[in-house]
Amino acid sequence: MPDQNAEFRVATWNMQGNPSGNPEKERGLSRLCAENDVVALQECGGLKHEQVTEMLGGAPDVVVDWDSNENRVGGQRCGAAELKRRNPQAKYVFVSREQAGHFNNNRCTVGIIAKTDRLEDLPGDESAGVNSATGRSAVSVKYGGFVVTSFHAEASQAATSDAHTTLTALGRAFKDQRIIMAGDFNADLRQHAQNQVVETGLARQIADGDLWQPLRGGSGRRVIDGKMRSERQVQQKWNVARLDLMNEAPLQASGSYEINRMRNHSVGYAMPEEPTHLGGDGTQRHLDGFMFKNMERPDIPAAREASRHGSDHHPVTLKVR
Repeated sequence: MPDQNAEFRVATWNMQGNPSGNPEKERGLSRLCAENDVVALQECGGLKHEQVTEMLGGAPDVVVDWDSNENRVGGQRCGAAELKRRNPQAKYVFVSREQAGHFNNNRCTVGIIAKTDRLEDLPGDESAGVNSATGRSAVSVKYGGFVVTSFHAEASQAATSDAHTTLTALGRAFKDQRIIMAGDFNADLRQHAQNQVVETGLARQIADGDLWQPLRGGSGRRVIDGKMRSERQVQQKWNVARLDLMNEAPLQASGSYEINRMRNHSVGYAMPEEPTHLGGDGTQRHLDGFMFKNMERPDIPAAREASRHGSDHHPVTLKVR
């Protein structure tokens, strides 16, 4: 029996389209699967398990689709042990969820390829799905004692809030589970972590009704968290906090909200020091990485792969202990 407490490796990669027919992307995906135990994919363009099998160079039954009708019972995924019994030759499992209504529909499919050796039953009804406040989909498996999720945040000012509301939803769906949310967050979460105290304070003031009116102050500026900030900066933070508030658990009082926020949002972040995305304007940004809930931040930092493998995004890897 595999040691469920042993360390394992997780990778996340925004592929920017189905890799089938793109040799550079195909090689990149094959390498990531060979070097990691779980690979979270974004923008994988309706990727199918047959295509994954071909890219990994295995026999037809080396990759199994856990979401196929053959591997469902009563509309839900069959258990991990049952999946292995039905597919004894399978070395990898593939799950995915299309992102309807965004960027040519299945372009923004999110998926996960995971080895079957330490695969476990995912608590709750995965078929019900988990979506962000903007309708973005998340897909999950449980591996080595952790729920691992692939997520692609909305590409707008709501990106940070999108990621946090999704992590909140995951926490509700998979209560008390250690959660690793891997993905393209379309934001620098490290910067958000630094601003979290300010945003939590703003959210508390919103709950108390102090900021429902238009923001005013001398010359349109206010001192918040010991820093002078423009009204526009405060307004942006207010909008982020308000969106979180609307998607948070039922609010009883400002103190209750703060507790909920700490439980659902005071999480670990792991993003590599090097930028992970090369934008069309040549700007390099931190977009890809990991968020954690109900667990300590791994002591080995996330690392950016040297090659983008034909995408504008570098894959990011993490060792989990």
